[in-house]
Amino acid sequence: MYIPASRHFEISEQTRSLLKHAASAGSVGSEKASEHGKKLKPSAVLEHAKEARRRIREVWSSFQPGEKQLCTKRYFDVEEDDWVEERVLVELDANAFGQGAIRECFRMKEVNMQERSVPSSPKADLEPISFGDASPSGRSIGSDEGSETGEFFLVASSLLEMRHSERRRLYVAKRAMQGHEDLEKHRHECSVDVMHQAMAKHYAELYNSSLRRSLEDDTGHFPHQIDFLLTHMIELEDGRTFGAEAFLFGNYIKHNNNSGGTMGAKKTPQTFSYFTFVKSGGSLMVVDIQGIDDIYTDPVIHFLPCHASGSFRTADSSVNLGIRGFALFLWSHRYNDVDRTLGLPVFALARSELETPVPEKGTCIRDLNAGLGMWDLTSRSGQGNSNMAVAGAIQLGSVPDIDLRASSWDLHFDHPKSSHALPLFHVEAACHMEIAAMYDEGRLSPGTASLRTRAELEAAVFHIAEAAKQGLPEALLALARLASDMDHSDFLPQVHSTEAERPLCLALLQTASNLGVLSAHGALARLLVDGVYSDKNSKTLSLAAGCLEKYAVEASESAGTTLPEPLKHEVCCRHGCAFGWDAHGWEPHTAYARAAELYENELRSESGSWAKSRELWSLAAECALEDPRLAKQAMRYTERAEQEEPEEVAEVAEVADDVADGLALRLHGDLRERFEKFAAAFATPELALEHLLQLAEGSAPASAEAPPNGSSKEVVEVPMVSGTPAPLKEAEVDEDIWAQFDHSHGSGDLLRGRAGCRCDGERAPASLALPDVGLGCRCQWFQLRGRTCDLLRL
Repeated sequence: MYIPASRHFEISEQTRSLLKHAASAGSVGSEKASEHGKKLKPSAVLEHAKEARRRIREVWSSFQPGEKQLCTKRYFDVEEDDWVEERVLVELDANAFGQGAIRECFRMKEVNMQERSVPSSPKADLEPISFGDASPSGRSIGSDEGSETGEFFLVASSLLEMRHSERRRLYVAKRAMQGHEDLEKHRHECSVDVMHQAMAKHYAELYNSSLRRSLEDDTGHFPHQIDFLLTHMIELEDGRTFGAEAFLFGNYIKHNNNSGGTMGAKKTPQTFSYFTFVKSGGSLMVVDIQGIDDIYTDPVIHFLPCHASGSFRTADSSVNLGIRGFALFLWSHRYNDVDRTLGLPVFALARSELETPVPEKGTCIRDLNAGLGMWDLTSRSGQGNSNMAVAGAIQLGSVPDIDLRASSWDLHFDHPKSSHALPLFHVEAACHMEIAAMYDEGRLSPGTASLRTRAELEAAVFHIAEAAKQGLPEALLALARLASDMDHSDFLPQVHSTEAERPLCLALLQTASNLGVLSAHGALARLLVDGVYSDKNSKTLSLAAGCLEKYAVEASESAGTTLPEPLKHEVCCRHGCAFGWDAHGWEPHTAYARAAELYENELRSESGSWAKSRELWSLAAECALEDPRLAKQAMRYTERAEQEEPEEVAEVAEVADDVADGLALRLHGDLRERFEKFAAAFATPELALEHLLQLAEGSAPASAEAPPNGSSKEVVEVPMVSGTPAPLKEAEVDEDIWAQFDHSHGSGDLLRGRAGCRCDGERAPASLALPDVGLGCRCQWFQLRGRTCDLLRL
């Protein structure tokens, strides 16, 4: 079986190094620099050794074991993912000698199975330290007999030469103060503690190896290592269980906790916690680092059970905060020199966070879950900082270090589909989103604060943006909501936006739609169909039709299907939140129907649009038939699906706006040949069409002759006036071509209007009956009138 290294059971590294140095010096005049920079003579080291001896004796002097008990000793092997067992005899103290927040501690000795007693030292000249007697055997430590150097070597030898086999049998047994009567439950809790500490020890070895590789080339020596005590579980014959670890003498120091608090300025423990997060790919983090020097014990591991493997998947516990635990540490961690030495990546923090000292401690888990604030961001900031004042509202565009231009965002993600509730590539983004959510909830503020400071609001927006840049769906939706002019009173209502952020809103929704977010399909389609934040043209309406179809398909497939909910701590607290974008008003059948209308009308110039609209009408009918209340609606959909394509559609001249710079005329059937015949008298087809438009507007005499080839005569524009246009004069124009522009073949405005028109609603006369191209009304027509048909496709 695996035997732990002897150093796991020794006195503290600090005490041991002091003793060894002073003993090897062998001279009263030698000096030792202490941890605080003071010089220590061997006499001072001797006093330290005496104190160590005294404290060890005090701890074990009241040891009152009962009967020796046969039990099962179980270690967890991380690499083999299996438990290793052996049978041992133990003596367990009757009373606890100490307790923490959750567990109480008992002294325990492991008894030699052959001798049935704790073995004595084989050296006759050195008596072993007696832990059972009230006073030490042999010479009294407090005696004046003997020299200072002699007393020093007596104590030092007693401490340093204690047999490893004896030290390996002195333990501290731990059990929960509450709930240990439930034997099965407590057995599971003990096994979880053992697995957590074994996993922490495994990552300590990885940390040491990585640090050695990083420093070996630079300094030529290995740095000081860290380690965790190896723990095991004791199962007594009566069913009681204890977690056990080696007795370690020294002053325990806590370096961080499991709720974002850091204690002291030592960098190694903080770097180790961050290292475990990075090394595991974001699946776990070892926190609650405490111990003597760099020998740690009793850690807490935040981890995602859905990404754990083997036995560790069952090692969940009440102190595992998962994503929130990750986020709390990352929020309080400041990148340091040791992080840089190991080449660890930087976790982005807002400017206001970097300018503020880290919290020295956090609240307990109970307070955290109750919503009490952990840390006042304003309490340690300099006086006069305007960012620290309570902010009634801030503008989204004023947040520093964020570029909100849609063109500056790379929103193309190629994330593989994952069956996990939260893929590992989204864990860091989820931590950013969790930090933003905690700012919104006030959990990173004073418990009594109801208003956020400007610094807190800016930090919240910063973390949302960081999460959105990494493609987290919730962050994309949240930032899109903040960039819109729609209500978001349930999330950061103090953040306002302007028209400049509307393109970003559309871009974020389109990205979320591309990632398969159901609410984004419907919301983006609604904005594009209604012409909100964008022009209604063939490109945007085609995108809207695609979103409507995706929404209808996915909504129909998910109807009546209940997906398994992930564990609360495996995702951020806003996981699955639509931030109001699900209030788009679409049902699967109405989405199919609206998409069919788009292909039937606005997008009819696209190839295969009529067949596509028939298909969508049929799908709308199928969806409606699933609800008996929509039977009549289903019949109407079926009728639309069975309509035949009108004959005139095949030979219609359609005018559509071009993304480049003007209008385009498409002629089908024999109209193309007839128009070419008419245009032969002109220098270019554009001039022929220009002449037709002038005739239609009454700005050119009907009897005017066509300009000769090569003519570049400038066309004089005549402003249109409201009212009925003058009758058209006769012209030598093919009647069928002329009919495309004759007002008698249509009704309504010159062009159908669109949202955002600046002509105060004034429409051009109904002199032309052109198909809807989404260009709008009179002001937009005159804007394009001077460059009509720059791109003519025949």
